[in-house]
Amino acid sequence: MENENIEKLEVKVEEPINKVSALEKIAFVLLLLGGSVSSLFFFPSASFPFQFGKGLFIFLAVLGAAIMWLIARLKEGRITLPTHFIFGSVILILLINFISSFTSGSLAESLLGSGFDIFASLPLLVLFVFLGLTAVLFRSKNRIFSSYLIFVVVSAVIILFHVLRLPFLFGPGFLSFGLFTNTVSNLVGKWNDLSIFFALGTVLSLVTLELLSLGFATRFLFYAVFGLALVFLVIVNFTVSWIVLGIFSLVLTVYLVSIGYRRVSLLGRTQNAAAEEEENANQKTVKKIPVLPLVVFVISLIMLSDSFLGMSLFGFQFRTQTLGQVISNKLQIFQIETRPSWGSTYGIAKTALKKDPLFGVGSNRFVKEWLLSKPAEVNNTVFWSNDFNFGIGVLPTFVVTTGLLGVISWALFFLAFLGLGLKALLSSPGDRFARYLSVSSFFTSLMLWVFALLYVPSITVLALAFFFTGLFLAALSEEKILKVRTLPFANNPKLGFVSVLVLIVLLVGSVVLVYIFIKKFSAALNLQKAVAAYNVAGDIAKTEEGLIRSVEASPNETAYRFLSELSLIKTNQLLSGGENALGSDEARTKLQGFLGDAQRYAQAALDLNRENYQNWIASGRVYEILVPLRVDGAYANAKQSYEQALIFNPHNPEIYLMLARLEVANRDNKKARVYIADALKEKNNYTEAIFFLSQIEASEGNLKAAISSVESAALISPNEPVIQFQLGLLKYNSKDYKGAATALERAVALNSVYANAKYFLGLSYEKLGRIKDATAQFEDVKKTNPDNKELDSILKNLKAGRPALANTPPPEPEKRATLPVKEEGEEVAQ
Repeated sequence: MENENIEKLEVKVEEPINKVSALEKIAFVLLLLGGSVSSLFFFPSASFPFQFGKGLFIFLAVLGAAIMWLIARLKEGRITLPTHFIFGSVILILLINFISSFTSGSLAESLLGSGFDIFASLPLLVLFVFLGLTAVLFRSKNRIFSSYLIFVVVSAVIILFHVLRLPFLFGPGFLSFGLFTNTVSNLVGKWNDLSIFFALGTVLSLVTLELLSLGFATRFLFYAVFGLALVFLVIVNFTVSWIVLGIFSLVLTVYLVSIGYRRVSLLGRTQNAAAEEEENANQKTVKKIPVLPLVVFVISLIMLSDSFLGMSLFGFQFRTQTLGQVISNKLQIFQIETRPSWGSTYGIAKTALKKDPLFGVGSNRFVKEWLLSKPAEVNNTVFWSNDFNFGIGVLPTFVVTTGLLGVISWALFFLAFLGLGLKALLSSPGDRFARYLSVSSFFTSLMLWVFALLYVPSITVLALAFFFTGLFLAALSEEKILKVRTLPFANNPKLGFVSVLVLIVLLVGSVVLVYIFIKKFSAALNLQKAVAAYNVAGDIAKTEEGLIRSVEASPNETAYRFLSELSLIKTNQLLSGGENALGSDEARTKLQGFLGDAQRYAQAALDLNRENYQNWIASGRVYEILVPLRVDGAYANAKQSYEQALIFNPHNPEIYLMLARLEVANRDNKKARVYIADALKEKNNYTEAIFFLSQIEASEGNLKAAISSVESAALISPNEPVIQFQLGLLKYNSKDYKGAATALERAVALNSVYANAKYFLGLSYEKLGRIKDATAQFEDVKKTNPDNKELDSILKNLKAGRPALANTPPPEPEKRATLPVKEEGEEVAQ
């Protein structure tokens, strides 16, 4: 093929860099850090919020660059910007997001959220500023290629870090910094984020190796990253990554073969186009099939086939484990990540668009619609209590949060982006190195946007999509595909006044945003320190100090709710002294102070967001604690708060259980049973509700009738483990330990990871003298509850020949307010 558009060339980067101001150089370095280096950044302390730290690093880099660039514009008296419809679509996206925020009903949550929520309007603004400034400040081949090299070096460092931490080398304890405590802990974010990061490194290395002839050291670096990134992609084994990589490698293969490319040996890039063409004509054309994309495509097919085939083929089991499972077991990789499915996201979007078709439910408000309209089947999974603030992917989430106008604005952006990509791919090459930059930046940025469609990456990975898109636009400016316009305003008084005013407003706005994000990070930092102080040391005073510092830095609902809960804990500690606990004036004064603080903090959370059901629950808990004391209005206020919570989260069985407990505290067991039935209607395997119902039956002396009723239910539904658990629990309460063991054995047989069934089965065995069997049950429970101290005590007692619950403080397990152990996956679901 004579009309080749892509040529393989030997690169020696010797390009004169336009003279730029020191401020612009600083801005460039900041953007380079925010884009290519941010994946390496972290605070080496468990007290620092990991993702918040990365978000702060990226945002400060972007806003710092913006401040430097704005000051440079004021000093020079002119503005130079690339122009294209794509920048208009960006403005439209931001405008619709801000309008959606103002119509959301919760402005603070929609505008800012926690500070680094990618669906909130201000963080999204910063990300688009990242894109725009990169397009402006990287309009140089040297700068774009330098960002590639630094990114590849960072990728190599991250690969080395994780290689050293593999179990068969130094293990996950090596270089843990108190943060990376297991195999899946990584420098990028979530385990699947690491897969996307390595997919990006694979594609960038692949394109570079296919289109450029590099020096030995640089070529070795790219090959090393390409090969090792593929190895880690196999280790992580994220299905979405294999799908995207498979498609992109195939497209790249077809593109290179159909366009044709030849190897052109150049020692430098010729400045004279005619001389370059003459030199190219004298080169020997060597056509070949691009091998590396085909390698990636084949590996993708193998890994996808491994996942989709499973263990059976045509009904015959041909293996006991998939390749992915073998690797996970060998390398001790265990991780759970969940998100709404395509069907769930579509259902939520359909409901949201019926109510708010133009602007959606509001920026960063997906969770509002999720709680109102989530699919019923979700409640029967371990993730029933997850409050998802996103759908299947980033872009589908914006359908719900910004409505049809948001969809249109994003569609315009991607139409412009794809149009520019096709133009770059199909136009005749001028400077072939510039063509490599535009092709590589287009493929990498497009791949990251596809991931944003199919998944919800962390802010580190999502920021790379904006960064590489900016590099793509910068490459197009360098190729003259994008026009660049200069607006001088220093010598025009009218234009100068308006321009300076706008620049100063933008400058002040950037400084204010820096202040806001630092305060938000400070609030998150103090909140995490407070949580650590409570969970690790149980230090209430230190926890309270940290929470107060958090709300002083930036008022937030989470800290206020925790402060309210701490006050209730102090109240319960005071009341636990028995009948004489409030015998003194000092004790009564303390009680009033604790309750006043609890109510004040709960109200502060409500003042921030009256549509968050958790804030209403916090308010209800304050009043509920007063119901047994017969305080006037306590019952009515508690019930009203819980009912308000139900308005915003009507399918949460836990709220119905809270209402049931409130009715028991108000001595109305009949109403409590109604609420328990409502809870079980929402979640028919809700063990907590069954546990509480058995306590009500025991307290009323109705155990015999209750057992008869549940036995009838068990005959109708013999394969329901929850019914068997209920029957076993009732028989345990009636001291029929043999009958309890039989029912609980059936529950465990139906659900092999039913921790609470095993717990009470162990107690039943112990009562029957089957100590060895009891020990086996508690050892099984310990596997899914490794931090439960009571289990340690029970096992120690059994092995020493003592009763299982010897030295265990009251109340007995069957009389407690909550179940004794957590079910597998519950920690994730919270």
